[in-house]
Amino acid sequence: MLQVFASDGEVLIGTLEPVARRIFFDSYEKMFGLGSIDADGPDLSAYGNGLWGPLGSSNALLDTVYGESFDPAAGQSQRTVTGPLFYWIGNLQGDKQTLMQCFMIGSSHSARGLGRCKSAAGKEYTVEF
Repeated sequence: MLQVFASDGEVLIGTLEPVARRIFFDSYEKMFGLGSIDADGPDLSAYGNGLWGPLGSSNALLDTVYGESFDPAAGQSQRTVTGPLFYWIGNLQGDKQTLMQCFMIGSSHSARGLGRCKSAAGKEYTVEF
């Protein structure tokens, strides 16, 4: 479950669904344009879950994703997340009927991630966790 608080006080709620990397990238580029996201490394969905190895072992199948930030106050426009990665897509709806679609990428190594959302009105948001 994802909950977002808009600057006007509206609360948007939705569920994130895990998706395969290829589906994530195709959907992301349809929403934000070709070249809006880039990655280095293997498509881990072809190898199974990166966490399925023995505890304490390192996984050589590391993936890195690069995305843009649309927060002008942040200064830096590019964000990066590395590790065996997990991809989620979700649709949010607010109590004032605002609709928003979100794309999230999380790292199993650092428990950090990045994301991007776009409202039905076309406003874009950067997410970091």
